[in-house]
Amino acid sequence: MGQVRQDWPWVGTASGALFVLAQFAGFGIGAAGRGFERITLTTPATDVERALAEPVPTTVWVGGYVEVLAYLFFLVFAACLAAALRGDGNDPPWASLTVISAGVLVVATSFIGYATEGAAYLRFGDGIDTAVARALLDVANLAFVLVWSGLAVLLLAVAAARVLARWLTIAAAILGLIFLAATAVPFTPVGEIADLALWAWIISVSVSLLRTGRRTTTSGP
Repeated sequence: MGQVRQDWPWVGTASGALFVLAQFAGFGIGAAGRGFERITLTTPATDVERALAEPVPTTVWVGGYVEVLAYLFFLVFAACLAAALRGDGNDPPWASLTVISAGVLVVATSFIGYATEGAAYLRFGDGIDTAVARALLDVANLAFVLVWSGLAVLLLAVAAARVLARWLTIAAAILGLIFLAATAVPFTPVGEIADLALWAWIISVSVSLLRTGRRTTTSGP
C-alpha cells in the first residue's frame, strides 16, 4: 500500500498539468487552422455558408485530436482527485464518488461535442446541407455549454469535502457557482472566462496533491 501512496500524487500532478497544456495547445492549433474563426450559436448564416465551401484544414483535425487527449488526462486527474478526497477520511462519503462521476460526465459530454463537430467538419467542402451542418455544430456548442454544469458539480463536491487547502476550497466553490450560472447564459463569455480560471485551479490542485503525497510518504510507515 505504501507504494500506491508514493505514486498517485505524481499521476495526479502529471495528468492535471497535461490536461491544461494539451487543451491549450489543441485549442490553439485548431483555432489557427480555422483562421481564428469559430462557428458559434450566434454566427450569422452567411458566415456558416462561407465556411462550408472549403474543406477543413488538417491542422483543425490535429487540434481536435490533442483536445480529445486533454480530456483523457482530465479523467485521470478527476480519479486522482477523488482518491485524494477518499483517502483523507474526513470528506463526506458521497463527495469522492460525486467527483469521479462528474469527471466521467464532463469527458462523455465533451466527446459528444467533438463527435458532432467532427461529423460536420468531415463534410465541409463536400456539399453538406447548411441546415444539417448548422444543427451538428449547434449540438457541439451546446455540449460544450453542458460541460460547464458537470464541472460545477465536480467543483462544488470538492468544496463540500473541505479537504484541500482553504483557498483552493473557496476557489472551487466560487468557480462551481460561476460555471452553474454560465450554463444558464450560454451566449455570454462567462463560461469561457471561467475555463481559464479552471486551468489555474487544476495546476494549483495538482501541486497541492503532490506536496500532500510527499508529506504522507515521509511521515507514513
